[in-house]
Amino acid sequence: MMKRYGVLCMLLFFTIGIRFITVGQNGTDQDGKILQKLYSCYNLLQEPEYMNLSPEKYMRYFVDIEKKACSMIDSLSSVDSKKKAILYHKLGYLNSLGKYVKQKEVKGAATLEDELERRLDDLDIDSPDLDLLSDMEIMGLLDSYYAWKSPRASVWERSMDVLYNVKSEKVRRAYAFQNYKTMIQLYGYTMFIESLSWDFEFCTRDSVMLREVWELKEKYKNDHKK
Repeated sequence: MMKRYGVLCMLLFFTIGIRFITVGQNGTDQDGKILQKLYSCYNLLQEPEYMNLSPEKYMRYFVDIEKKACSMIDSLSSVDSKKKAILYHKLGYLNSLGKYVKQKEVKGAATLEDELERRLDDLDIDSPDLDLLSDMEIMGLLDSYYAWKSPRASVWERSMDVLYNVKSEKVRRAYAFQNYKTMIQLYGYTMFIESLSWDFEFCTRDSVMLREVWELKEKYKNDHKK
């Protein structure tokens, strides 16, 4: 475990180091490479050999990676890259420490909940910065966010929350509409689909998305009648 951890730290250090010797037009390309590393730098902490550690030992590894991740963010050259990196950082928190604190098998894991809350206190899913993410990244971030914030909420409830509390049409499409599409394809026309379609009608200003919502509803509603 220590060997793999050491390799990860070396990779993070190498990524940071390259940034300072890359100038001019390569800045944007280098930002992309750093963002790729940052997106996955917390993945190691999700593996069983780390998740089974005591809270004290887990936090030791976590803080070490966190410091290196923060250095990576500071090394980025553009404002948009830094905004995107901060969201990746929050996702890393959710998928590592966020999963650790919910464990029942490790004694005292829940005692780190305050550490997680402190780091996620400024995470705002209505931030326009989410528009910088790809649709898949938006889906991943919001799924992890709701798993932490509202673990018992259904996909329908999460989608409704996004429609009413997030103004970005891109985020609504990437999350609420994608969930709507998946639910109707899996379960067909239901009362939840009917309800959610009216939520789209009330909330969205995207005429293309709204048309797709109603076309899907009518298609599966007609199939339901057969």
